[in-house]
Amino acid sequence: MKRKFTALIAIAAIVLTCVPVFSGCSGKQVYTLKEDEQGKYYSVSYSGYSPSLKGRLEIPAEHDGIPVKEIEREGFAGGNLTSVVIPATVTKIGDAAFAHNYQLEEASFADGSAITEIARGMFGFCQSLRSIAIPETVKEIGIAAFLHCERLSAINLPQGLEKINDQAFEGCYEITQAEFPQTLSYIGERAYYSTGLKKVVIPDSVRDEITTDGEGKEKTVRALGYGAFHTCLSLEEATVGSGVTELPAGTFAACSSLKKVTLSSSLKKVEGAVFKNNNLYCGHAFFGCSALEDIYFNGSKEQWAALKENIDNKPYKYNNVTYDNSPVLRAAVHYVQ
Repeated sequence: MKRKFTALIAIAAIVLTCVPVFSGCSGKQVYTLKEDEQGKYYSVSYSGYSPSLKGRLEIPAEHDGIPVKEIEREGFAGGNLTSVVIPATVTKIGDAAFAHNYQLEEASFADGSAITEIARGMFGFCQSLRSIAIPETVKEIGIAAFLHCERLSAINLPQGLEKINDQAFEGCYEITQAEFPQTLSYIGERAYYSTGLKKVVIPDSVRDEITTDGEGKEKTVRALGYGAFHTCLSLEEATVGSGVTELPAGTFAACSSLKKVTLSSSLKKVEGAVFKNNNLYCGHAFFGCSALEDIYFNGSKEQWAALKENIDNKPYKYNNVTYDNSPVLRAAVHYVQ
């Protein structure tokens, strides 16, 4: 589902100084004085008709001798920016701060940036964004952070990254590779839905947790969301690490070029269709993988036989389309010990 972000915000804080920063526009940059345990600082946003935001934006490291540490929620959304430079002093960026800047081609963080999170929807629908270097300090990429950045191709996943949240890169058609660090613990729902990935290796660090509920019954807290790699039409090869014990619905669904999959003996279940409010929410894990030929299984024949019993292949027909897990069951199995 596409999330829309409004481009205008109501600024309730006292406006201390308003300085025009864009040539030929009528808007103004707004600094709001705040305070934290380190002392006083400024947050920054844009006030005025947002489409008048044009050209290059370089956020200053300080204002009136006081550091600029925060970019407000939706602070520069809905404009016509072409590039953005974020100083190292900024440690907090609000949700959808630069969303819907359709002309934005480049965004960068100054050397020494200590930002730990790419905020929810931060660059959502920045359809011209081509590259961004994520600081090595980032631990989490927020929900829909790069949603439908359709031209984004050059992006790094820093060592130390722990979470890639729901829809983070959905619709980033030109992303062809993703080197997941061994620190990564979670890949969210539809995180790479409809991207250009050609190969996926889910690291062992993406690990389901077995907990108990209030009645003492075991419950699996999954580290992989529904449809994480759904409709990756160029995906040819995938490896699921040993931390994944349950492969959720839609994980590789509609990956029509997928030929080879490596699975671990730790995998105990491959999910079928999931329904919400009696409606189909997500199809089977391997639905539509028509090119799948080979399964490389890191376990014994006996372990594969046990897994097969828990591959949900119950078909579901909707709009003359049959959803099932038959591709993974008819593929040739190779045992890798």
